[in-house]
Amino acid sequence: MNPSGDAGSARASSGQFLALASALLVVLALRRPDALLNPQFWAEDGTVYFAQALIGGPASVFLPHAGCLWILPRMVALAATLLPVLWAPFALNLIALTAAAGCCALFSLPAYRHLVRSDSLRVGSCVLFAAAVSAGGELIGTVANMPWYLALAAVGAAALRSESVAEMRGRKVVWIAGGAALCAVSSPVVAVVAPLAMWQAYRAIGQRNWKTRAIPAALLGGILIQGLVDVKLVAGAGHAAAPLLPNLPLALLFPCILRTILGEGLAKFLADRCMWPAAIGASLLIAAWLVILFRRLRLSILLSALLLTVGPVALAIAGRHLVWATWTRILSGNGQRYFLLPACAFIFLAAACIDTFPGFRYSLAALLLPFALGVAGNFRVPPYPDLDWPKQAYRIRQWLASGCEVSFPVPPGLPWVVRLPSLAPPDENPCGSSLWLPSKAVDRGQVGPAIHISEWNADPAWTRDGFHPSVGTLSGETLYGSYSGSDANAGMLTSAPFETGRRGCIALPIAHGPSTVGQSVRLIAADSGADLGRIRLDPNNGNWQYWAIYFSPDIAKLRILADDRGGQFGQWVAVGEPHACR
Repeated sequence: MNPSGDAGSARASSGQFLALASALLVVLALRRPDALLNPQFWAEDGTVYFAQALIGGPASVFLPHAGCLWILPRMVALAATLLPVLWAPFALNLIALTAAAGCCALFSLPAYRHLVRSDSLRVGSCVLFAAAVSAGGELIGTVANMPWYLALAAVGAAALRSESVAEMRGRKVVWIAGGAALCAVSSPVVAVVAPLAMWQAYRAIGQRNWKTRAIPAALLGGILIQGLVDVKLVAGAGHAAAPLLPNLPLALLFPCILRTILGEGLAKFLADRCMWPAAIGASLLIAAWLVILFRRLRLSILLSALLLTVGPVALAIAGRHLVWATWTRILSGNGQRYFLLPACAFIFLAAACIDTFPGFRYSLAALLLPFALGVAGNFRVPPYPDLDWPKQAYRIRQWLASGCEVSFPVPPGLPWVVRLPSLAPPDENPCGSSLWLPSKAVDRGQVGPAIHISEWNADPAWTRDGFHPSVGTLSGETLYGSYSGSDANAGMLTSAPFETGRRGCIALPIAHGPSTVGQSVRLIAADSGADLGRIRLDPNNGNWQYWAIYFSPDIAKLRILADDRGGQFGQWVAVGEPHACR
């Protein structure tokens, strides 16, 4: 035994890992350069994690979302609240890119030579993990989807040989076990690793070394916690799972395997033009390949890889009611995150198959060339729409200073809206008189012609004439309401910009339920995005009436933003198209 030699080898492998992870970080950043050049929050990054970290502080780390725990993404968002607001999206995106690069690079470590002996094949697999898998607009550089890369790290922890773990220092084993548990309580897809962890735990029962039991025990503990939270929150939800046939096999063929090999465009072309001939042909080729794998790979490796290929998609179909395919067509859309782990498992199987031919001189080329079209077709991720983050950051700073309620959209756009509530009780005015727009009720004779709204962006709660019949109606008006059959409905309605005629006044039809708690109607300056304030709702009279609302004549264009955040009896609001004032 040569301790100095072992230490030198460990340092060399760590250096190679860091070099590869750095290179993959560059690859991922090149796939979506706007993540660093024009950083913005993506969906839950802003609307859930960062907003709730600002509001709830450290307690927000343990809040479930969508029926699951997301501990690490919430910890990252909480840490970002310590930075200047302007830099928060950049920090989140950089951390997400770094975590993804590190998770993709793990397979290159010598600890996984028992799976693929060739170092070059493992490195090539890592490159394909980062470059070939389709990312859509959601997967790369977003903390919200970082957990899908964390699942790769959890798989890596479960795949370590018990003999190697037994020889590690205790402190290193504790770090790996803790990281595996954190991945499990941050990524629900880690549940598919449970059979691998259970097998490792079973094999460790007869061993007296605690190290071999620590990692599978930590993984299973994290999976159990995640599962208990998920079961508690979704129990009684009442939705049935989506059908497995033909959903599961076609989803594995087209969005997973063919999209990884051929790229997004070619896979979609085959799905649209010749779905069943392509599916049958690809299935026959894959079946023949599986026969070869069955003969050349250890059965445990093959079964584990197939579990990681099928498991995440089956879980998404059963638990999230997702449908990617019917008997007649492949449904387009996002959801690429569900195919990250299956696509990486497929790439691993390709590398493992080539590795069974040890004398083959061009093994790395044999791995990379079949995925060349996939890299070319999937590499570039379209940039997110520019929603002017510096302006939104200024509004958050205003909220931090004054406690005045703010809301604004983040990519990919509505209905993804960051909402920071007023820090004062709902019946008080947290921002002084400037929060309430000057307004008064007027009769029909004081209302001018209607100002046509070209488009309304509405959450599902808002529907045409979706108000309670008890408030009457206004003949000839285009009216929208958030009641839509139930007080429990909630959501936001936003109008397209419209011309004010620079008169400094519009007349707006408004109605609401018996309770105004959680209800608001606001005017937004369309050019600057400034929140001009909200209209004071009359708690004693919710019937339809026109309100003359006054603002600066310098404002040429406005948007209407009506927001229903109440779910109790009588909590809904309704608005109509604006009119000129007479």
